[in-house]
Amino acid sequence: MACVSVVIANVCAFAESPSALGDTRTVDELNPPWGAIGQINVAGYRRRTECTGSLIATDVVITAAHCVMDPWRRKAFPVDEIHFLAGVRGSKRLGHSTAKCLHFSPDYEYRDHPSSTDVVLITLKDSLGDIAPSELDRTGAQGSDTSLVYAAYPADRRYVLSAQFGCHLLAQDPGFWLTDCDARPGSSGGPVFVQRKEGMKLAAIMVGTGPSGSVAIPIPNWINLAAARKCP
Repeated sequence: MACVSVVIANVCAFAESPSALGDTRTVDELNPPWGAIGQINVAGYRRRTECTGSLIATDVVITAAHCVMDPWRRKAFPVDEIHFLAGVRGSKRLGHSTAKCLHFSPDYEYRDHPSSTDVVLITLKDSLGDIAPSELDRTGAQGSDTSLVYAAYPADRRYVLSAQFGCHLLAQDPGFWLTDCDARPGSSGGPVFVQRKEGMKLAAIMVGTGPSGSVAIPIPNWINLAAARKCP
């Protein structure tokens, strides 16, 4: 697959996009859903990987699959090197755990560009029971002009959560959303929320960008994966 599709054309690079419309601001509060968002950090000998992820249960994180993959070996990093830090604010955080096991889509294969299976479920070694997980948007009903909220810990502002309010769903294709949300380096795996009457709900995971916009994988593509949380 050279690019995502005909509709979402020329989107072949991991998260780094041009500036988009919307109101981007620092999130100072850690009440739901903000406290459930955290850093995905992979640390090892002479390497460092940074992404964003979200708790969807007290011991389960959803993020982009390429965030936990060693691009040289094209295999997942050792689980004890994969860290999730929830609610990071400067030198403080709400919780921390390393991964216990990883759950990929059965047909996932590491690629150098976004794919519709680029989502991983991380079961944590420790439960972060004091943090309210993000609520999932199971309706799947979105219009082409749906207003979105995108949150992440980008590499240029790693120790403060940033959220973009009022970016938009531009187009849909099987397995993908094309948005104008501003996904910067380090923000892969960040949650894309929709605003419901009862509050913001997680509807997609940001996985990459290109000259046409940013690419997210909507919940219907990984809702079954979200049920596979037990480790062997």
